[in-house]
Amino acid sequence: MRIKLSNEFAAVEIASDENGNGPRLLIRDLQTGQEIYLDPLELAALAWTRHEELSPLLDPGRLAQRTEYDSNELDSRPEEQAAKPSRPYHRS
Repeated sequence: MRIKLSNEFAAVEIASDENGNGPRLLIRDLQTGQEIYLDPLELAALAWTRHEELSPLLDPGRLAQRTEYDSNELDSRPEEQAAKPSRPYHRS
């Protein structure tokens, strides 16, 4: 089952994934296609995180810089990206 959540700042899709080494949660940014898989330990750590600790992750400038870096990396070496195996928990 996939769930889509959105507001004026972001749109994401979340889904349960059983294809890895164990159960995990897939979170995909619908605007960029960036995705991450979080296992139960990582989700528990997130549940214990205070909102103040998330603030650096929510900086729009940080997100824009990361998006520019990712697109430049993909444009400059498409053959390497196509041959590169995907990592089990993060997609670059």
